[in-house]
Amino acid sequence: MDVFDRLDFTNNCTLASYYIANWFYLEPGINITVEYIYSALNPADGATFLEVLSWFLSVTNGGDVYSFESKWFHRAIELPYERCQAEVCRSVIRNGNPDMAGIGACCPPLPGRTL
Repeated sequence: MDVFDRLDFTNNCTLASYYIANWFYLEPGINITVEYIYSALNPADGATFLEVLSWFLSVTNGGDVYSFESKWFHRAIELPYERCQAEVCRSVIRNGNPDMAGIGACCPPLPGRTL
C-alpha cells in the first residue's frame, strides 16, 4: 500500500475546514495544500516535500483541485466535509447580510458540489 493511500484528512477538522473554505472561495495555494496533506500523513512515513507534491499533482491531474471526479476531491474535500460539516460551515460563512453571506449562501451549495 502506498503511503498516500493511508491519508486521513478527517483527523484535523480545524485544518480541513480552513482548506475547504479556501477551496470554496478561491484556489488554495501550494503551501496551504502541502500543509493539509502533511496533516493527513502519518509522521512516521517521512514523506518529503517533493513526494507530497508529486502525489498531489498525480491525483489532481496536474493541480486541478476542482475536478469532482478526482481521488483528491473525494478524499480531501468530500470526506472531511461530511465529518467536519459544522466547522467547515463556520469557516465558509462570511460576514454581512445573511441572505448574501450566511449559511444559506454557502453551505447548501457545498454538498451539491460533492455529488
